[in-house]
Amino acid sequence: MIYRGIKLKTSIGREVKQAGQVIEVYPFASKVRLFGKTMPWKTTKQGMSFLRDKLEDILPGLKPHLDMFDHDLCDAAVAAYTALLYHQNRVEALGNSEEGLIFIPD
Repeated sequence: MIYRGIKLKTSIGREVKQAGQVIEVYPFASKVRLFGKTMPWKTTKQGMSFLRDKLEDILPGLKPHLDMFDHDLCDAAVAAYTALLYHQNRVEALGNSEEGLIFIPD
């Protein structure tokens, strides 16, 4: 999976070089930073309720659509929010710049 991600980043990076920047996000680490360490499993009913409530807090425009969100869409929303924070210089870079950085909310 790691090699697939590296290949995807390289491919996307070439395509969007002029349009923007590609960053790597780890949704679980972003959720820990945003919502705390104690979270129910995202695959449970309680976990989905928790995630939807938290997403409504940080992305209120999603409220009318959150009932349709599964855990993958919740992770995508967290990743998109992390990208917004990256744009606002409100993230921390983890890892090695030579191998690639992962960005999480600071």
